[in-house]
Amino acid sequence: MLRIAILVTTLTGVAFADGGSNDAPNRLTVAVAETVAVDVGTLIGFLCDDLTIVKGEMTTKSETMNSFHVTGLAPGTTLCRVGTEPQRPKRMFEIHVVPGKGPVR
Repeated sequence: MLRIAILVTTLTGVAFADGGSNDAPNRLTVAVAETVAVDVGTLIGFLCDDLTIVKGEMTTKSETMNSFHVTGLAPGTTLCRVGTEPQRPKRMFEIHVVPGKGPVR
């Protein structure tokens, strides 16, 4: 019984080290030529699967709050990970870009 408790504790610790939960990625919808911002705490850096669909940017709002900005470039879906430092939490975003009112400036 003790082995099971240790295994569950270990697995839970691994799951939470990756970003806080085992849930599906956060879903964001953004129109082409529009920007959506999400507060991401102290996470730094981002990586997206397809930079032809979105343009990303990180900004600092305060000592304890950064913001991830996503601008839609072309209709489609991509995954972005915010938080690129090893051994630190990360957040995943599934970003859906829908047709917008005009081209990206």
